[in-house]
Amino acid sequence: MSSIQELTDTRKRFVEFLRHGSNGVVYDLGNNTCLKKIFNRKNINNDDQSYVINTMSKLPLRNFCKLLEVFQEDNKVTGYLMQKYQEEDISILYVAKDYLLDSYRNLYNDMLTLAENYICVDDFKASNVFITMNGIVAYDFDLYSKKTSKENARILNIARLNIMFNELLKVELLTKSHSDYNDEYLRQIDNLFNARTNIDSLEVQLYNFNRIIDYVRGLRGENRRNHQ
Repeated sequence: MSSIQELTDTRKRFVEFLRHGSNGVVYDLGNNTCLKKIFNRKNINNDDQSYVINTMSKLPLRNFCKLLEVFQEDNKVTGYLMQKYQEEDISILYVAKDYLLDSYRNLYNDMLTLAENYICVDDFKASNVFITMNGIVAYDFDLYSKKTSKENARILNIARLNIMFNELLKVELLTKSHSDYNDEYLRQIDNLFNARTNIDSLEVQLYNFNRIIDYVRGLRGENRRNHQ
C-alpha cells in the first residue's frame, strides 16, 4: 500500500474514529486493524520518529501494539497501521494480581528490548495504553526518541514504566468509588511502583495478596473477606 489515502479509500466503509491525541487521530479500519494518522508535527523529531517506528515494526515486542505497516512521505512518518486491541472494562485493582504481574513482566522485558535498540519511551503514560483481556498493551509511539546510550535508554525506560503503572493505579483508585479510601492507599501505590521497582521486587511485595486492592488496603487472610 503506497499511501494512507489509498488505504482509507480501500476500506472507507469500515473507517471509524477511535481516539484523538495531541499528535494525531486513531481510526478503526476493520479486520482487527487501526490507523494512527499524524497531523501535528510540532513536538516530533522526524529523524528519531522514522528510526523508532521502523525499528519497532521489526522487534518481537509482547505488550506493544503490533505495527503492520509504516507510511512515509519525504522521509517523514505520516502514519502507521497497527493491530487493533479490544479494550475491556477490567479493574486492575480488583482483578487477580497475575493480570498486573504478567503485564508488568512483559512490558519490562519490552523496555529492555527497546533500550537494546537505543529507543527511549519519552511519552509513556496511562492514557497511552489499552486495557485488554490479554494484558496492558502500549500504543502511540510518536514522541519516542533515539538515544546514543543503551544504558541511558534502559534506565529511562524502566523509570517511565514504573511511573505509568503508578499513575494507572492512582487514576483508577481516584475515579472509582472507594468508601474506605484514604491517603494511605496512595502511599501504598507509591511503595509498589517507584524508581526501584523491578519484576522481582514486585512479586515479593505482592506475594501474600490476591489482588492489588488487598495490598493497597494491607489486607491478608480473614480480613480480606470483609472487603470484597
